Amino acid sequence: MAVTSWDPRNPRIQPHAGGSIPQIVYGRDEDASETFKAGELVYLDATGQVNSIPDSSGGTVPVAGIAMKDATTTSASNAIEIPIMMITPETEILIQVANNSGTLEASDAACYPGLAYDLQAVSTNLQYINSFDKTNPLFVYVGPVLNAAGASTYWGRFRLKYVESQFTAE
Repeated sequence: MAVTSWDPRNPRIQPHAGGSIPQIVYGRDEDASETFKAGELVYLDATGQVNSIPDSSGGTVPVAGIAMKDATTTSASNAIEIPIMMITPETEILIQVANNSGTLEASDAACYPGLAYDLQAVSTNLQYINSFDKTNPLFVYVGPVLNAAGASTYWGRFRLKYVESQFTAE
């Protein structure tokens, strides 16, 4: 499986001291006309097919996890199996933080621990946390990711809200 399309700016799972490996879920096919890339957050629709999380949904769809394979943009449903790296509320993920206009900002200057924020698609196939949108939030801010010198970065540590986790809340 090639991962050349995986954008390193997209969300990623934070390894932790327990050393657990993220669970990969198989057996779900992409929906018709999907354009997500490997590394993007996805959800399963009512028929169990893999879909990208639309920017306009604003927390109205749950999160299944991170797509491990690109969608094929085929017009047929059930075209190809898409493995998903499952995200649950116990999973800590790293996501970059931006304001409403998509401008990156230091996570600890824009977000507050314990508060939840929504996603935004800042460009095709790239998802950030929107520090201004708390209307239908998906992710709770845990804290900043600091660089080697201890300075703030655009990355923040987040956990999925329990009710937004597709594999635990349904």
